[in-house]
Amino acid sequence: MKKLFLFALVLCSTALMAQNPTWIGKSYIVANGTWYNASGTGNADFNSLGTIEDLKISGQIQSYQDADGEHNPAFMKYRFDDASEWKEIELKWFKYADNNNWFGTADGTGLVLADGFGALADGPHTLEIYFYKPTTSDKIYDNNSGANYKATFTKGHETPEDFTYKVKVPAGTAECYIAGDWNKDGNWVWKKMEADGTDQFKYAVTGQLKSFKYKYCSAADWDHKELKADDSDVPDRTFGDSVDIVAKFKAPKPIEFKSKAFEYAAGMNFVATTNPDSLVIEVTYPAALVDSFIIVSDKLYKIAGDAEMMTRANCTDWGLMEDAEGTKDVAIKIDQAGKYTYIWKPSVKKVSVIYPAQVKQDIIYKAAAPAGTTACFIAGDWNGDGNWVWKEMKVVDAVDHQFEYEAKDQLASFEYKYCSAASWDNVELTAEGGDVDNRTYTGAIDVIAKFKTPAEVKWYIKLPVAKDDWTWREMDEEANGTWAHQTKWVGGGANVGTEMDDSKATYIKDEDMNFGENKVAPAEGTECTFVWDPVTKVLAVNYVAPQGIENISYQLDLNAPIYNVLGVEVDASFHGVVIQNGQKFIR
Repeated sequence: MKKLFLFALVLCSTALMAQNPTWIGKSYIVANGTWYNASGTGNADFNSLGTIEDLKISGQIQSYQDADGEHNPAFMKYRFDDASEWKEIELKWFKYADNNNWFGTADGTGLVLADGFGALADGPHTLEIYFYKPTTSDKIYDNNSGANYKATFTKGHETPEDFTYKVKVPAGTAECYIAGDWNKDGNWVWKKMEADGTDQFKYAVTGQLKSFKYKYCSAADWDHKELKADDSDVPDRTFGDSVDIVAKFKAPKPIEFKSKAFEYAAGMNFVATTNPDSLVIEVTYPAALVDSFIIVSDKLYKIAGDAEMMTRANCTDWGLMEDAEGTKDVAIKIDQAGKYTYIWKPSVKKVSVIYPAQVKQDIIYKAAAPAGTTACFIAGDWNGDGNWVWKEMKVVDAVDHQFEYEAKDQLASFEYKYCSAASWDNVELTAEGGDVDNRTYTGAIDVIAKFKTPAEVKWYIKLPVAKDDWTWREMDEEANGTWAHQTKWVGGGANVGTEMDDSKATYIKDEDMNFGENKVAPAEGTECTFVWDPVTKVLAVNYVAPQGIENISYQLDLNAPIYNVLGVEVDASFHGVVIQNGQKFIR
């Protein structure tokens, strides 16, 4: 009975395949590598090719095979400007699927250089296309109800221009990326766009062709790509004068976490945190599990310690595998006891591993800063003395504001934060303006939401106006980043802080102040300028020291003329009041 039933199915299927072709179902046009809809769907409509220097075309149709069982070809007809001679491209059979046959290009390759394109003058033109397939008695057509499929284009060289991509996204979209072959190496990469009002983003380019193809994503991966309202794929875009509109973004399937999987090994402690697109697992392994394997996937998390699991993992130190059910797993060897951190991203099937804290390595810290960031510093206890200091990072991509800092022989557990200047007044913040937790190395590019700006900080100084009468005064910001206040010197120290709160202020004694070239404190009542440097934490006191009178000498000329009080010069024999060297005396 089973054999008869199977045979009946084969007969039925053959009958369907061998019927005379009476229709052309879906049809598509491929021009210079871009797919367009004719009667098909899912791509851009065939109405404009933009500015082109050459033209290679082909097509694809869906139909039945011929009644005699042969896969006779279909044809695509084309001409230019409604008047030139019709040309023809043969569309050969390439597959049978879902009770239909497909003819033409299978994957957009094998395009034909359009005959007659070279003879066209530079300027605007029209390309006109229809399809047909011969039958045993006639032809069947796909010609847009007699109107044919038409697209305009401009023949000529496209000139690179400076312009800005603009897009309106669904409400609540936090970030937007524009993906394209930015490096011109055949690989599409993502560029982060700049916020441009409510639910809008922009990305400016220089020297770009408007025919450049791109798509939008809500994160830097294809698991967050844009979709049409019906969840179908959006065709590659090219620049237009209007603002692009994204109907929706693909939302990755949340990762499932099965805690019992980690109970496989006794004595192992773990903490797992699930995010929309990643799973972060912190695991502490006992010595008994060294040389075992952990297998991580979007469906299963467990320790592979026995022979069966080791065989299934089929890996050396770590690798990517796929089982019979299509579940992709990553197996990672446990090299030593201690705390490991795994960051698993199913979208790229990759695990970033943070090894035990006692393992030192050369680390390159990478950060993507907000638009407009010109400098970036990484702060940490670099000297190992408990004091955090700043290291200036190197600019590696000025357009996307990416920075790097290489640290030799560093612990992955080393804690750090980013600042836009060597000061906590410029520390990084969350998108909501909250504090960012101390970071540790993950191997991924750290994304900085925003920096605290100096405009958000004011400094105040508390000084005595008399010996026992202290008052807070607001300081003025200087162009070099310091803060100043002018008043008379009383002495007795000073409090400096960003709030008028003694408990949060820094107290500076007179002897710890910097008096510059004067070296000593001024006299009480001297007009002074107090200058606070938030970076060095030094309070300078500038004042003009009074000029003293000292070391004055006067030498008398004993041979100078002598005069009487009437101004008449007299000789040495004269007695009475005389004047010599401007001085009066009696002789």
